[in-house]
Amino acid sequence: MIYHIYWGTSGNSGLYLDAIYKVLDSKGYKQRAFVNYYYPFDYGDKLFFKRGDVAFSKYKGKTRKIFQLIEVLKGYFLILIYSIKDKPQLINYSHAGHSFFFIPLFLKLLKKTSKAKLIITCHDVMPHGGISSEMKYRKKIFNIGDYLLVHNDNSRKELIEVFNEDESKIVEHLFPIMDLSKLPSTSKKYSSVDFLFIGQMRQEKGIQLLLDVWPEFHKIEPKATLRICGKPQPGLDIEKMKLLASNTEINLGFVTDEDYLAYVESARYVLLPYLMGSNSGVISTVLSSGADVITSDLPMFFENPLVNDEDMFICGNKESFLSKMREKFKVNERSTKKDKLKLYNDQFIQEVGSVYALIYNK
Repeated sequence: MIYHIYWGTSGNSGLYLDAIYKVLDSKGYKQRAFVNYYYPFDYGDKLFFKRGDVAFSKYKGKTRKIFQLIEVLKGYFLILIYSIKDKPQLINYSHAGHSFFFIPLFLKLLKKTSKAKLIITCHDVMPHGGISSEMKYRKKIFNIGDYLLVHNDNSRKELIEVFNEDESKIVEHLFPIMDLSKLPSTSKKYSSVDFLFIGQMRQEKGIQLLLDVWPEFHKIEPKATLRICGKPQPGLDIEKMKLLASNTEINLGFVTDEDYLAYVESARYVLLPYLMGSNSGVISTVLSSGADVITSDLPMFFENPLVNDEDMFICGNKESFLSKMREKFKVNERSTKKDKLKLYNDQFIQEVGSVYALIYNK
């Protein structure tokens, strides 16, 4: 039996695990998934964040975080109990977000009670914002894993160079296609725009670069339209009046799954001017929904088979970003990448099968 443990699987985010689960299911593996309460599929033990999920909770601030902690600890306790009974051969723990001090203890107990091989899926090898005080616990988590699963060569490089991990324990398969058509369609519709920035507005996602470049771009292309949707990070300076005068629609706040799909479907291009990062599920959700992308040339995009060279600009370079938007704005038709998506998905299926067969049979 294979265990999957991933609390970050509510709504659209659950498409990540479902893609992997379905590949392994087709190959006959018995599996058990421990997931978010709002996991959008009809299987899995929905242990995490009934009250603490950021998208669905009625609680705010510290109260919500207390519920999160209680639900995580309760979920971990139940998983330990189940593992004694099930004796899984392989456990995949998806590590995303903060490396809380109690996670290494949980993983050690889980390995001891189950005797299973442990895979740590490294969704972001480096923490958001770069090296921080939490690196100590992140390193402990990575060290406990028998295998470290990554989705691109840059993550592999960071594990080796920053965390001094043994390359022989690192395995890799492609990031899954997160196909929004698997979920119920939305009745929401938004007016069409040329460019869209969507998601949490953190500095490392290049939001400030966009805010600086857009007024200049608008002077050159006054008919171009931009929509900005998401929750801003504290300290981000958004000059609303200046942006509104530049054909910009601003929707500040948490983006629901339904809104996310409607926003993406309304855009010609989704902008990903990231300054740093290891993985992004946005690429596959955007392309499977019919929109295109413009990205920085970070390794995670440069190494992604779904992103063409002509979709990228030089990371952090205002002139390059502006030039790429001008180039794309003048293109009248959306590109069709269905064939590329199919080839990518075929390779993903093959790689997932190979990785798990290699580990499971050892």
